[in-house]
Amino acid sequence: MYRMRKLSLFLSIAMLLQFAMPGWSASQTVTAAPGGPIVTSFFPAKNLDSVPVRTNLRLTFDENVKTGASSTSIYIYKTENNALVEKIGVTSGRVSISGNQATITPSYSSLGGRLELDTEYFVLIDQGAFVNDSNGASYTGIQDATTWRFRTVLVEDNTRPLHTFRSPEGQDISITSAINISFNKPVYVASGDIVLESSEDNRYIPVTSSSVTGSGTSSITITPDGALMPKTTYRVRISGSNIQDASGNAFAGMNWTFTTGEAPVNLASSNPFTPAKNDTLVPTGTELTIRFDKQVQANANRYIEIRRVSDNVTIQRILATSTAVRLDSNSNSATIRPSTLAPNTAYYVWIEPGAFSRPNPNASQWFYGISSATVWNFTTGFGNDTTPPNVTTYSPVRGGTLSNVNGKLTLTFNKDVYLNSGDIEIRHSNSGTLFRSIPITSTRVKGAGTKELTIDATSHVSSSDAAKSFVNNTRYYVTIGNRAIRDGAGNFFAGISGNGGWSFMVTQDDKKPNLVSLTPVNGANVVDVNDTFKATFDKPVMASTDPGKQIRFVTKVQEGYRTIVASYYVDPKDNKSIIIEPGRFALSLDTRYFVNIDEGAITDLVGNDFSGILNEYQWSFLTRGADKTPPVISSSDVAGSTIRLIYNEPLKEDLKPSPASFYVTVAGLPRNVTGVKVEGNIVFVTLASNVAVNQKVTLSYTQPNNPQIRDLSDNAAGNLNNISITNGASNTSPVISSARASGTTVSMRFSEDLMKPHAYAYSQFTVNVGGINYSANSLTHNGSTIELKLFSSIPSGQQVRISYSPISYPLVGVSGNSVSSFSSFLANAGSGGGGSGGTTGAPQVQSVSASGNMVSIRYNRALNTTTTPGAFQFSVQADNQSRSVSNVNLSGDSIILTLSSTISNPSTMRVSYYGSSSTTKDIYGNAAASFNNLSITSGSGGNTGSISMIGAILKGNLLTISFNETLDPSYVPSNSFFLVRIKDMVRLVTGVQVAGSTVILTLDSAAKVGEKAEVSYLSNSNGLRSIAGNTVNVFNNANVANQTTILDSLSGDYEAADGGGVGILPSAANASSDTSPAGVSANRYTLVSEKFIAAVTTSRDAGLTSPRIVFKVPDFENAALVAVPVIALEMASRQGGDVTFVVQHGDATFELPLKTLNFSELSRALGGNSSTNHLLMAIDKGNSSKTQPLMTALNSSSATIIAGPVNYEVLVVNGSNKQEVTNFNGYVSRTLKTSSSVNESQSAVVWLDPITGTLSYVPTNFKNEGGWTKATFKRQGNSAYALVRNTKSFNDMGKHWSSDTVQMMARKFIVEGRTASNYEPDKPITRGEFATYIAKGLGLAGNRTAAAKFKDVNADTVMGAYIGAAASAGIVNGTSSTAFKPNNFITRQEMAAMMMRAAKVTGMSVSLPSSADSYLQKYTDRNKVSSYAKTNMAEAVYLGIINGKTNTTLSPTTNASRAEGAVMIMRMLEKAEFLTQ
Repeated sequence: MYRMRKLSLFLSIAMLLQFAMPGWSASQTVTAAPGGPIVTSFFPAKNLDSVPVRTNLRLTFDENVKTGASSTSIYIYKTENNALVEKIGVTSGRVSISGNQATITPSYSSLGGRLELDTEYFVLIDQGAFVNDSNGASYTGIQDATTWRFRTVLVEDNTRPLHTFRSPEGQDISITSAINISFNKPVYVASGDIVLESSEDNRYIPVTSSSVTGSGTSSITITPDGALMPKTTYRVRISGSNIQDASGNAFAGMNWTFTTGEAPVNLASSNPFTPAKNDTLVPTGTELTIRFDKQVQANANRYIEIRRVSDNVTIQRILATSTAVRLDSNSNSATIRPSTLAPNTAYYVWIEPGAFSRPNPNASQWFYGISSATVWNFTTGFGNDTTPPNVTTYSPVRGGTLSNVNGKLTLTFNKDVYLNSGDIEIRHSNSGTLFRSIPITSTRVKGAGTKELTIDATSHVSSSDAAKSFVNNTRYYVTIGNRAIRDGAGNFFAGISGNGGWSFMVTQDDKKPNLVSLTPVNGANVVDVNDTFKATFDKPVMASTDPGKQIRFVTKVQEGYRTIVASYYVDPKDNKSIIIEPGRFALSLDTRYFVNIDEGAITDLVGNDFSGILNEYQWSFLTRGADKTPPVISSSDVAGSTIRLIYNEPLKEDLKPSPASFYVTVAGLPRNVTGVKVEGNIVFVTLASNVAVNQKVTLSYTQPNNPQIRDLSDNAAGNLNNISITNGASNTSPVISSARASGTTVSMRFSEDLMKPHAYAYSQFTVNVGGINYSANSLTHNGSTIELKLFSSIPSGQQVRISYSPISYPLVGVSGNSVSSFSSFLANAGSGGGGSGGTTGAPQVQSVSASGNMVSIRYNRALNTTTTPGAFQFSVQADNQSRSVSNVNLSGDSIILTLSSTISNPSTMRVSYYGSSSTTKDIYGNAAASFNNLSITSGSGGNTGSISMIGAILKGNLLTISFNETLDPSYVPSNSFFLVRIKDMVRLVTGVQVAGSTVILTLDSAAKVGEKAEVSYLSNSNGLRSIAGNTVNVFNNANVANQTTILDSLSGDYEAADGGGVGILPSAANASSDTSPAGVSANRYTLVSEKFIAAVTTSRDAGLTSPRIVFKVPDFENAALVAVPVIALEMASRQGGDVTFVVQHGDATFELPLKTLNFSELSRALGGNSSTNHLLMAIDKGNSSKTQPLMTALNSSSATIIAGPVNYEVLVVNGSNKQEVTNFNGYVSRTLKTSSSVNESQSAVVWLDPITGTLSYVPTNFKNEGGWTKATFKRQGNSAYALVRNTKSFNDMGKHWSSDTVQMMARKFIVEGRTASNYEPDKPITRGEFATYIAKGLGLAGNRTAAAKFKDVNADTVMGAYIGAAASAGIVNGTSSTAFKPNNFITRQEMAAMMMRAAKVTGMSVSLPSSADSYLQKYTDRNKVSSYAKTNMAEAVYLGIINGKTNTTLSPTTNASRAEGAVMIMRMLEKAEFLTQ
């Protein structure tokens, strides 16, 4: 059915011209119809003759489409007898969609793979076979045999098209010339790029782009985008995939060269630029002048750009014809006036081709432009800077602490600084005695030319300038002369003078780690034999690597003692805790053990030893088995269809009671039990239907032969006989109601009786005594009371606050509801340590004041904030009229009343309070007395000019609140008028500062990254107010923007790293001369252990489970050499988490997960140990002996280099000895960045496998970042790598359904053809081929040794080596222990098994959400899947790696084709994020 549209005369003529073009039908100009997509053209065109016998079918629609219902099909019929040639389901895999184009690839299997010669065919299409992408509306289909018919060729054309002419060739070719190729027959563009390359200018021109014209004729024209470079030899490369004739015969391809001549306009032969190329100290307001060899004019719509060298950012884009560009009187030079440039910055000039040209009428004769960053570049000077440099950061801070007796001092300035003359002196603060005088030009001072100077006052420089450490616990001060340091403009730093300018205390941590808590606690009973044992300390710790340092479990036996040596390691979730494992079932039931810890088995991060436990009393426990009392029910209830049986102790959750053991009646009638589940101390019994309110429910339970309700000591619960179930479960959580503290005991009473708590439940409590956290070591329970035993006694008169945060062992009430968390609950302080006990007597009112709608009642001591009185207990009168109280808050020593309205200038105000014994109390539990008609001091009264908070920001322990007016600095409220909550827990305010329009609160501890924060402010007469006298409005629970970063906890030697994580600056490393693996001289940067460990520890404390620590090598280094002590890496790794150390050098990075290192081997290497050995990471860029083999192989291949080559290497170093590290326990990532255009389907990182001598793929992913392309690639070893582009193609892929994937996999050096030009996609793939392609796809190195175990594999071949690699990795197995049968065709189920094993090598973890059978259920031949491959086949189907051969058949024993093999490997690599296409 045709839709007629009214067309303009112009469009009609255009359509007539199109009718005349071979291979195409008329195109209708249409709009997207709500009724469905409309076909705008057919291929072959309607009624077309001479159609190739192997043609594909193609429909072009008026909008993007997708395939419709799976039940719809396309049909091809023979016209003369209406015989069906082929039926093609739209979801069969032979129909592909690309935007608005649908391509149908028939098999023509009934005709031997091709249509008959000189025969007419027609095509029908079911309605709904295609639908709109936009609204899902269906295509109407084709039901008429005359709509789409065509006739095949009389004689099949099997000859390739030949070229008869090409241009340009030879010398002196115009830089604006087009490329023309004539053929002996009409040809069509197919796929790929035409390559135009030279030594400096490489262009890839897609054949489908607008730069390529003439498709369908016998002449193809390629018009490059922009002028060519003058006097340059170009090579034109036409590949076999670029062009074909109407029968699909591919042009064989060719390449030739030509050389361009002089450009019509060139740069002047001398002094073409002002400022000159590479000029420095260029004034920031300079004009730029370019000179030509001829007169020129500026042309419209062409641009000049000033770009910054450091990041290629365009600073200014100037139209060539704008007033910012001026031609001189002779018109042979142009002056560009940019806006003022930044000082001390490198720039380059980019000029668009054609921005300048010969004057009219010769404007087509262009100046070719400037596209390189190195043609016209310069660096600005320091400008008109007259401001001297200032110090922005001191490290250690002034008056602060240096934590290492050999630590370095750091000054950070507001600009780059340089060294001049004079000395730095460090003296003892007490006596003024000189510690060391350091000439400013000494090697002890590093960082000139940067913003940061590092002063090394302690290390060895020479025999006359020997090492000397600071004295611990000693204060020093630093002086620096006023001519020692200057900026680039010659302004001098004022210096530091006197003993108060920069002083610091040296305090190195020499304290041993102290034990804080034990899990299980000392004296614990009923400890499970497979329980987790944990020792927690007061600082981060690490486990010794010395096998002689042991932790042992010891028990007394008749013969003496029996000892179990345990393994131990740092808790991955808490670096202050050590996990101790005696071994599964190593402990015996009903046995008392004590734990011994050798001195030095555990140390802190600076090496101080824990003294150990070498007695049998400090940590002893009894394993379960002693408890013989069965669990009993404490309560029960029913809600809906669920009955809860609540027992008095935790039960075994892994047991599964049978519903058959229970009998339930509801209102006297039986009710079926459908399920039973055990959780904690509760048995959940599920009924077949809901229970109505007030219905009587009874339950009986009979203990089976193997009881399934047991406590943790294996005691079985007894029978239940017709017990009544409470109808209606409570959802109210128990809460703390009171607490007392005395001596070493803290007693808490809760609102209901509690279930028997876990022995370790004490670890969830924090007891704060006078601002210091005390630790509990045990817990006892009786009804609604919990008693904690503390390690230390509470001093008398101290305020005690209790916090509870349930983690693994929550407290549970008899109702089955968990106790809610609470924070800073105030306990009544009893007598402690023989002291006199708490303060007695009622608190007394000190003052009463009012401001606006707020009344403040201040007492003589702090109040208990957990007993807030009600609003009804207060009466407020203003001028003898009652004012209602809407809210009551307690803050510190005051009660804040909020009135329902503001009081306007009253003459008298009075307040009364009606107290009781249970309301207002002080922190010691003393109740406040009632009072009547106390006079109120009036504040600002009706002043309505109040100011409001406009925002709050938290960074570390500083919370800054901003207001809309400047504040009066004489009104600074006390800490108690602010309430800060972080993660819903109160954080104490220790300081308040008013500055301008902000209030800065200092908290007692810093917030962590990402924690939720809120702040409240309760005003009083002495509260915040503006300069104008306006009061600050009260606010409650205002959201705070937590901008805390990891770097807020670090200073001096750290920065934010590119790509995330903590960057360590060169100032945290010692530089020494060294030679890279490629023989390049460069500085080796050896990181200071403490700096590296501090970065990891701070990241872990911030909650990061995968810390990323980055060292950026200075750009001036010719190679990257970065060393870290092995002991520092091991200490960091032992803290837990997935720590990665990254070395960055320019556009290359080397990312090393510490979990891939074998620290035992690294420590033993070169006869050293973990203290003497260092891990050295090296990056060498460019051509060298390390990269030469790779370059030789690339030069002999079809690939071109985009970035690289780069050699990455890891070595272990001991002094001057080095040894390469070749064994990694996983993949190691590297990255390369390039500003070049990257076609991801044609590009990959490759390496030269030294075993096979062939180029091979490295798993590569691409990501675009700010105009750059970043290639991330990973392997398990060291090597040289390069990012390359490869346009290789096979002649036999044509329109094959797998063409795009196969060509892409070949271009990435993963798959190979059977010959150099043919892939043979439909031929079966062999076991050897498939194993080879998987190994190369994973970046594995060949393994001839592993291959040699198979007698039928030639280990000396490339395929043999990769079979060995796949076998060594556990991906493939032999058909027997000595045979692999590499030439046997592989079945689809064998492929599935190999691919899922390969997925595990990549680190993928596949877990089927349901059974394997469920994923194979829809396939009728599922029973043909062998048992060994069943799970793997289901996993492959689940992941979409393997699809059915049809909708209902899987064909597991069918041989797979080479096309299927490539596609399935591609899908597996994509799922593993090992490939981007």
